[in-house]
Amino acid sequence: MLEAQRIALCEMKDRVPLVQTVFSPLTSCLKMAGRAALLRHIREAPDAVHAGLEVVAETTRRFATESVTRGADGLFFATQTAGQGYLTPDEYAEFSKKYDLVVLEGVRGRSWFDILHLHGERIMFDQVLDYPVGAFNYHDREAGPSLSAMRAKAKTNTNTKKCLIGGIGQNTTLVRGTPQEVNAQVKDAWEQVHRRGLILGPGCVANLKAPEANVLELRKAVEQTARLY
Repeated sequence: MLEAQRIALCEMKDRVPLVQTVFSPLTSCLKMAGRAALLRHIREAPDAVHAGLEVVAETTRRFATESVTRGADGLFFATQTAGQGYLTPDEYAEFSKKYDLVVLEGVRGRSWFDILHLHGERIMFDQVLDYPVGAFNYHDREAGPSLSAMRAKAKTNTNTKKCLIGGIGQNTTLVRGTPQEVNAQVKDAWEQVHRRGLILGPGCVANLKAPEANVLELRKAVEQTARLY
């Protein structure tokens, strides 16, 4: 991954920021053990899980700091364990957030644009609003809440002015919609946040099945909207 980052940095020549994708320690464990097995281990052998998480968190921290040292502007820090119905809030704080902060604090002051990607539905936003990141990215179109609701929640709970990234349905409008519908989502998203603090984009990884016409329209709509304001 560091070699891929080096190649990307050489090709981009500082034209745009580059953030390195880093999965949260508990998400890495989930991918290795599976959702059901990991949850069972958390509840039946918590001490063993903590011992493993300490190793994973330190390895992840070292990779994250090395990525920034080698030129990444920040992290795209992704968690897949923040949805309601998997962990309880207390379990999330103990087994996920604690180790997430090990990684994020490792690059704090060294990176300038860290993104927290909250993957899935029914996200426990109250657990993550105080993460030391510059932006939140989540499935606003396909899982909610809306950008306007998220902005209000963040301001009420932490008075944060963190940037939001989203506005485009990555598996719906971008893939199955028309260019006109993509354009409409751009304008709607921009109005939801009163034309401030938003990077327009999909709520998750852009689907590779998206028609080229829709991707080009998204780019054009972003540029046109920027000129309006």
